[in-house]
Amino acid sequence: MAEILKEASDLRYGIEIPKITADLPELLQALQDYRTRLDRLEYLLTSAVLEKGKAYRANKDAQDAASDKWDESISRMNDKKAASLVAANNFEAPREKYASANLASFEQRRAARLTENDFSWTETSVDALNKMYRGLDSARQDLLTRIKAIPLVNGLEYTTS
Repeated sequence: MAEILKEASDLRYGIEIPKITADLPELLQALQDYRTRLDRLEYLLTSAVLEKGKAYRANKDAQDAASDKWDESISRMNDKKAASLVAANNFEAPREKYASANLASFEQRRAARLTENDFSWTETSVDALNKMYRGLDSARQDLLTRIKAIPLVNGLEYTTS
């Protein structure tokens, strides 16, 4: 994801804003450059959204695995207690059971936390890419407005001189 963000940042912030004295062919060339950059940025954004979906599903699967392992541990403790008369007479507080289940599902819970972190990063990346896309599109719209104003400005120059 870091490579995608780096490329997107270069696309968004690497644009050259045409000078105020730029003529129409220069402005049209810049407009074409903006469109090319927007197309590439859209592709990167789509790739990031797909990565976000994969990260979400991986996180959900990891959380489900951790929950299943925890439930299995609690169930196994209850089964042992029911099978043994000695264990049935020993009191075990709920916190002790939960601690044992937490230890038994430690690896799965750790994997779930790591996938949650990955999902969070991809979510943040998609948000950043959306902002870059909108910013570049706004710059393109500004340039287009500038191009559309050229005939008006030229008309005013001819009528006032």
